[in-house]
Amino acid sequence: MNKITKKDVFEVLLLPILTALFLGVLLSRIDVNASAQDLSEYTLNSIHEEHIQTSTELIVDMHEVIEDALDDANRQIKYTSYLVKREQRIQAMEEQYAEERRIIEETRYMDPALFVSRGTIKWNGHKWTYYSEKVLPGGGLDIPGRHVDEDGFVCDVNGYICLASDLRYIARGTIIDTPFGKKGKIYDTGCDYGTIDCYVSW
Repeated sequence: MNKITKKDVFEVLLLPILTALFLGVLLSRIDVNASAQDLSEYTLNSIHEEHIQTSTELIVDMHEVIEDALDDANRQIKYTSYLVKREQRIQAMEEQYAEERRIIEETRYMDPALFVSRGTIKWNGHKWTYYSEKVLPGGGLDIPGRHVDEDGFVCDVNGYICLASDLRYIARGTIIDTPFGKKGKIYDTGCDYGTIDCYVSW
């Protein structure tokens, strides 16, 4: 916000007031001159001095009012600026908190039973789904020590969960972390880019 200056107040408020006062004094002097024959020179000077004194006092009073108005306006500008900055800081903190929660949500380990019920999850930047050996036996896959673990995942001799991926996304034979507290290995392909399929026995 722009700061209100004395120049702004002078141009908008004080200049018109001074102009009016000057015209008032001028008109008074014209009236006094019109009837000068009935007044003494001492009386004319007294009236003139009284007008000057009154105008001076009015200008001083207006100056004090304008100073107070400037102080109030500038205090309000500073307070409004403080409120805007505080709101921006609060919003930034909320966004950071939401991002941290999202990261925690996407990287913590998941109960395989929940995976079964959901069917699809987002974790560590990947989309995770599953396909069953009861539908696709996978007899042509070269999986040494193939077996089914206690959670129903098809695993190899090292205990890695057998996975499928678009080979442009993750190459065959790559070992990666999974959402289930154990590692997996890419043995198969045939799923969408960005998706990892877990081989299961459900």
